[in-house]
Parts: sequence; structure tokens; C-alpha cells
Amino acid sequence: MAQQTPTRRIAVPMSEPEGISRAIPIGHAASDRTLHLTVSLPYGDAAGMQSFVDDVSNPKSPEYRHFITPEQVGQRFGVSAANVQKVADYLTSQGMKIQLVGKNRLSIMADATVAQAEAAFQTNISQFAWNTLDVPAGGLYSFTTEPSLPASVAPLVIDISGMENFTRPKPRTFLTPTQLRTLYGVAPLYSGGSQGQGRTVGVSSWDGFKLSNIPHEYTQFALPTPAGGVGSNVSVVTILSGMNGPNDGEADLDIQTVLAMSPLCNLIIYDGGNLHTGVNLTGTLTKEANDNNADIITESYGWQLGSSTATAVHNLHLSMSAQGITYMAASGDSGTDLSFFYPNIEPEVLSVGGTTAVATAAGVRTSETGWSGSGGGWNTNAAAFNVLPAYQKGTGVPTNINFRLNPDLALDADPNTGYVVFLDDGVHPAGFYQIGGTSGASPTFAGALADAEQRLIALGSLPANAAGKKRFGRIQDLIYSYNGDSSVFFDILTGANGTLPNGQTSTAKAGWDFVTGWGAMNFDAFVTKVANFPKVSTVTVAPTTVEGGSATAVTGTVTLTKPALTGGDVVTLASSDSAVTVPGSITIAAGATTGTFAVTTKAVGALKTVTLTASKSNSSATCPLTVTTPVPTALAIAPASAVGGSATGGTGTVTVDIAAPAGGLAVALTSSNTAAATVPASVTIAQGATTATFPVTPQVVTASTAATITATSGGKSKTAPFTSLATRLSAFSLNPATVFGGTASVGTVTLAGPAPTGGISVAISLSDATLATLSSATVTIPAGSTSGTVTVNSKAVDVAKTLTVTATYAGVSKPATLTINKAALASMTSSLATALGGVNSPVVTATLTSPAGPAGAVVSISTNLPSVAKFAVTTLTIPAGSKTATATLTTMPVAADTAVSILGSFNGNKSAAVTVQAATLVSITLNPTSVLGNGVNAVTGTITLNGPAGPNVRTVSLASSNGTVVTVPTTVNVLTGATTATFSFKPKAVAASTSVTITATLAAISKTATLTVTH
Repeated sequence: MAQQTPTRRIAVPMSEPEGISRAIPIGHAASDRTLHLTVSLPYGDAAGMQSFVDDVSNPKSPEYRHFITPEQVGQRFGVSAANVQKVADYLTSQGMKIQLVGKNRLSIMADATVAQAEAAFQTNISQFAWNTLDVPAGGLYSFTTEPSLPASVAPLVIDISGMENFTRPKPRTFLTPTQLRTLYGVAPLYSGGSQGQGRTVGVSSWDGFKLSNIPHEYTQFALPTPAGGVGSNVSVVTILSGMNGPNDGEADLDIQTVLAMSPLCNLIIYDGGNLHTGVNLTGTLTKEANDNNADIITESYGWQLGSSTATAVHNLHLSMSAQGITYMAASGDSGTDLSFFYPNIEPEVLSVGGTTAVATAAGVRTSETGWSGSGGGWNTNAAAFNVLPAYQKGTGVPTNINFRLNPDLALDADPNTGYVVFLDDGVHPAGFYQIGGTSGASPTFAGALADAEQRLIALGSLPANAAGKKRFGRIQDLIYSYNGDSSVFFDILTGANGTLPNGQTSTAKAGWDFVTGWGAMNFDAFVTKVANFPKVSTVTVAPTTVEGGSATAVTGTVTLTKPALTGGDVVTLASSDSAVTVPGSITIAAGATTGTFAVTTKAVGALKTVTLTASKSNSSATCPLTVTTPVPTALAIAPASAVGGSATGGTGTVTVDIAAPAGGLAVALTSSNTAAATVPASVTIAQGATTATFPVTPQVVTASTAATITATSGGKSKTAPFTSLATRLSAFSLNPATVFGGTASVGTVTLAGPAPTGGISVAISLSDATLATLSSATVTIPAGSTSGTVTVNSKAVDVAKTLTVTATYAGVSKPATLTINKAALASMTSSLATALGGVNSPVVTATLTSPAGPAGAVVSISTNLPSVAKFAVTTLTIPAGSKTATATLTTMPVAADTAVSILGSFNGNKSAAVTVQAATLVSITLNPTSVLGNGVNAVTGTITLNGPAGPNVRTVSLASSNGTVVTVPTTVNVLTGATTATFSFKPKAVAASTSVTITATLAAISKTATLTVTH
């Protein structure tokens, strides 16, 4: 196993198993021994869970029988899924194998070796010997130091079971069935065909059993055969195998007594181990709750549990109650000795006590008294849930004892009046045995209840709840609500079962008592009682149609099939839509058949038909309520007229009487004449608002045309008039509004709306035809368009002129002013961007914005550096009608590159730039290129530039690659206006021919020449 990071660990609250202090340790348990562990988790909301179970079990609660699934138990009341995963991950990290994670998030079942458990829970597990105890196969084992968990998971764990096998249940002594169906009123149901079909009964078993014993029971008592054959309706769910272990007869008793009452039910045997080999209580309950398959479960054992394990199993029973599972258990066969206290202290489990019943051969009761062995009284165990349940009240029930009181009711359990069960335990001869005990009473009650439920379902008195289950759930609440009704219970008045914890003798008496509870149940009468409860006959509303959210009062009326019982009848109310709310329930007063309730509506965005439901546990009825939308109170349109087809028409405003609901309110809109005006199909009034606006779009018309606009909601309407007008000239504009003579402007004619079919022609005129011409005397605007254009071509002028251009249509004129300016200088450009001073002469072009006027244009020209570049003239004439003229720019030699600005001026200034370049070094040459070195022979060098030198001499640097042989001047000057300069030198004698490189440098340019000096 991987090394765990050290962490603070917290002890898990577990108690030492009963009897371990009297056992003899004989060494460490085998490290590889497999343990079947159940790790129990707490509720995330324990108080909420208890409150829900109390409500769902209370016949007078609106939540009665609204059972939920195991998943919903976990989601609503369990710890978070992340915390469940955290515990599971920890177990997995310790090498354990997860077998089951409870859907209700209450337990995790895992297999681990002894070594893995010791490491995970920081404990030691030892082997023990005990001379007097019935030691199971494999020996006794238990943890010997308090288990603990890391602080990260310890708060999420309330119990760990499976690390010891000392804790074992005490079987409630055996009982077999006889003529119980007649004795307890099951016979009428049974003979009427209610034999458990469709019901599922579970048996919590910790004993060996044989399925092969079942056919003997069917044959002996002539039980009806399931469709698949005897035993086909029986299945086994193995938690910790005990089926094939030693057989004490308990499981056979439970199985056969259930089937004796309900031979056609589906029977699930939850095999949780064997008293002789090891048992798994929490694992068994976990699987029962997780499967959620059994409607009824019976158990015939009593347990002594540590406080943490007791809490863990209580939590599982709470989950089963919430899921609608009816769980019952034998109250015990030791009278008032409830030392094996669990589940006697459990409010979620029906406690079934025992009687001594004497009947005729036909099953008719001769007498029935309290059996001396019937488990009764209370145990003072300190478990938080071991308190007097809210449902446990009525005639004879003590109010001053704040513990769970036992039993709730009783059936025959005296071995002397016993029942027959077929046993084949491998020890005694196979055959039928007469035995007794409350262990027979509990499964007998379970089987009888299955028949009763089947009959109630057929009568429609046990309908499915929201979870789809037809169940009673925690039935104790319903039983105690009857307060010992003599039509349902046979009140047992004689018999005693011992001394109570307060020292009083426990005797049977009128009403409830500690011997038989309410007494023996008559199941046929129980069915009649439930089925004859007043049922919901009808539910009605008045009025049946209402505007949602209005002040109109709506009254609902529930009618029962018969007068309400004493204390009144609670009817649960529900609405299918949140737009209509009703009380969660109403109580119809005792003796009354009707009750009324107020219905509240909210504003709705659309017409709704809402279903109202009134229900009791055994019936329901529905009725519809139509909820209409808010109605309009006003409709206005502004403006009330607009040009047809224009972009801006009218704006409609609709007002309703009630603020719009969530999602808004859609108000329907129509136009009486869509050829004149159109509107959207609807407008939505935003949530919380009472008004909304919408566009009214005028359509293109040839003459003024009227339409009526209508807004409708909630079946009511409001109207407003609107007129669509014929189109008109809206505007005329020129772009640009100022031009240079000889250029054009575009005139745009705009209508107030699209042109009608056939289009229209707009006349265009000029105030002075000498200043411009038109591309057309009219502008034609085609159908559907709102604009057209015309070109105004201006003429060249010598001074600025103003021209008025006018568009006219249908008696409406729109003028626009065009300003015509004389041409202006647009640009000055040079044919060369760079010119070599004294060599290049660029051509400069002056360009106007438009042709020159009749007088032509005289452009002044100059440069900013006449010493570098200049014109021969100072003006440039551009003739009338032309836009350009040219002049030559003369450049001068310069010493360095110089930027020159060329300036032009005519009705504005423009400039251009030319860079006048200085001459640059282009070559160095030597003559001759080969010479005898003797200090006498001279060599002439020539420096050449690409242009004349500037106003100052140009100095060129010289260098020799071999100063010993050739010595040259350090510089040579090129004189002003010259393009060349020379220098000379005499090479010295050399021992061998030598190449010498002479380098000339001007500015950043270097040139070289090579001289060969010979020997």
C-alpha cells in the first residue's frame, strides 16, 4: 500500500463491541482476511430530513405520501456529492475495493483486508477466543484500539462497521402461520383475489435458509402458484452470504409466513450474512434503501449496537421512510426485557408485538390475550432519536415517558398456539414444525399488508405519488391516527409481559398498552377504513375565466364524496402553472362535504389554461381555469399622418391595465388598410411595464389614404386612426456646394417618401446659364425610390460667382446655391526629385485646380535658394482654358547635397522640393600602372568627380597600402568648377615586384587603384 502523507487524524465515534472485554485475545487477526465494511455518512440536513419524513408520513400533512427516491434523499438532505467522493477516494487510496456507494449518500460499502483496514483506520484487529460463546466459523475478531481517520474525512464518517463480528442480533423466537387469514381479516381480501400480486415484500435475513423448503409450504397449505411456478416470485440479494450457512429456522420462518399471507407477491430476501459466520446490518439496510424495490420490509431480530452504528442505521431507516418503504420488526420475545434494544428504539420501524390467539378450526377467534413474551415497554438508550415520536399518541399512550414505546400492534406469537413451517436444517429431520414468537408476527403482518395494499390499489385508494410508488411508507402515523378504532383493531384487554423500567407491571388494558399496542388488526376493516375515507369528488372554480393579475376574485370549491371525519380532512391543492397559486392545502371541517379556497392569479403573457388539482391520499380531481392576458386601455398614434413610404412614420403607443408579467406581454396589432399603413403583428410590453411603442409604417400612395390601427389583448381591443399622405419634394442639395470654375457638382433631389408607381420627374433650373450647364433639365425618380441626381457643370471664371440651382415638383421648389470660384494653383511638380548641381536642369510644372479663366492665369515662381537653383523668369503664364505650364530650373554646383523649395503662387500657394546634389568621387587612375622602383621614375594619379566642384574646393583624402615603397600626398584638392585633380609620387626601389594599392576617399565614397612596383 502506498505510503500516506502524515496528517492529523480524528477518532471515529465507535463503541467497543458487546462482550469483547470477556473474550480472550489469541493474537493478531490474519492480515489477508477479507472484511466487508460499511462506512456510514451523516445527513447534511438531519433536521430537514426528519421534518420531511414526519410530513410525508402524516395523513393530515399536505406532503402525505409524496415519497422521494434514494437519489433525491441524497440530493436534498445528504452531504455533498464531492464529500461522498472524498470518502470513497480515501478508501480507494488505501487499497480497498468499493462495492456500493449509496444513492442516498448515507453509506459506502467496501471490501478490505485486515491489513488495509488497520492502516486506513489506524487501529489493530485481533483474534479472540470465548469458551461459552457460539464462535462463528473463522473465529472471533475485533478492533482493539479506537479507529481514527484523517482530519480531511473524519467529519464525514459517523460509523465503520465490519471490523468485528461480536455484534450479532438476537433472533425473535419463531412463529408459523395457521388460519391467520381468517383470524385477522385477510381472508376476504385473499378470496377476492388480493394475494400480493404487484406488491414487493423484502425480508432482512441473517440466517441460513433453503429455497427448496418453499414448495412444501405451498403444497401443505394449497397456496396459489405464481405464473412462473413456485419460487419464481422469490429472489435473493446477497450482501454478505449467509444463505448456505447454518440454519436456525429464522429465515425459513420469515419467508414462509410472508408467502402464507401473500403467496403471489414478489419476495426479495436480503441476505446479510449468518449469525454463525458474520453479519452485515448496515450493509443490508444500505442495499434495501439503495435498491428501493421493496414496498414492505420485515425483520425479526434485535440488536445491541454502539451509538455510532445506531445512528447510521437510523439514518438509513429515515431514508426508507422518505422513499415510502414500510419497515416493520418483531418487538421481541422476552417481554419487557428490551436489552437487545434495536430496532425497538427506532421511530421509523413499526414494532409488531405478540398475542395468544385461540380460534376455531375455521379460524374464528375464540379468545385473544396478550402473550407474556411479547416485547414491550421502552429502553433508555441515549440515542438522540429514541424519543416519543410525534405520531405516538392516543388513548392509553403515556405522555410522560419520552422514549420510543413498544409495541405498536400485535398478532399471534405464542408458541403454544403456534404456526407450522417446513424446516430442513440438516440437524433435525426434515418436516413441518410448530413454532411461535413475534418473529412470525412481523412477517405475517408484512404479507397481510401486501394483500391490503393490492386491494386498495385496485379500489383507487392508494394512488401513485410523484415518485411513481404506490406505498404507505411509515404506516405508524396512519395507525395511531385511528386511535384504536374498534372497526380496525381488536382491543386486547388481558395479559401481561413483565415489569416496566419504571417498576410498574405491564398489563393489557383498554386502548393502547405495553403488551399488544393497539391490539390485533383486522386487515379487511383496515382496507374499508382507508377506502371509505372521504374522497375528493370534484374541484371547481368560479369564474372559470379571469384576467391574470386582476382584482377579480376567483373562488375554488372542493367537494368530498362524504362528510369529513372527526378533526377534519386535509385536501392538498396544486396548480399546474405558477401563474395561478392556491394554498398548499385546505382542511374541510368535520361533518362538512365542501371547502373553499382563494385562487390568486398573476399577469400572463399569453392565454393559459391552468389545471388545478385537489387530492387526498386516496383520490384526486382536477378542473381548468382559463387565465387571459392584460387588456388594452388606450391606443395612440403620433403623428397621426405621414408621407407614404417615408422612413419616419407614426409611433403607436398601447397601454394595458396590468403590468406585463415575466417574459413580457405580446399585444396583437392589425391595420384595416395595409395599402395605406402597416404595423408589426404584435408588440411586446416589457416585464413590469404597462406601455409599449411600435412603428406605424405609411405605404406609398398617390393620394391621402386612411387606415384604422387595432391593438388586441385578453380578448379586448383599442383602435386609433392613421393617414398615409402622397409623397412630396423634401430637399435639394449640391455636393460640393463650392467648386472651381470648370468642375462639376452633383445635385440630389430627395422626396419625403418613395415615388409611386410610374415614378416622377423633377424639373431643374439655373439662375444664370452663362455660369454652368445641366446634365439634364429633369431628374426622373423611379417607383419605390426616394432620390435622384443631376450634374451641374460649372464654367471657368476670373472672379468668384454665385449660381442658384432649383428643383421643382408638384408646386414645391427647393433651391440650392453653388459658389463658383476662379481656378487656384493645385500643385507644383518637378521632373526630377534630385539633380546634380551644375549638370541637371529639372522641368517644373504648375497645375491649376481647373482651367484658367478667360484672362488666363499668371503664376509667380521662385526658389528659396537662388544660389543653388533658379528660374530664368519670375512668372509662368497659363493660357485661358488650360490648366498647366512649365519652366526650366537651372542648378548650380554645390559642396554638399542641398534641399531646394520651388515656390508657386496663384489664388493660393503650392511648393515642390528638389535636392541639388554635390559632385561625388567616381574614380582614381594611375599612369603608368607599372613602374621600376628607383625613387626616380614618377607616377601621376588622377582623381575624377561626376560633376564640377562647388563654390569651395573639394578635398580628397589619399592613402597608400605600403608607405615604405609608395608615399602619396595625404590630400588633393579639386578646384571650384573643375571635375578632376592630379598628384604625383616616385616609388622607391624594391627587392621584388610589389603591388601597392592607392585609395582616394571623398565623403563616404572610396575608390582604389593598384600600382605594380618592379625590381
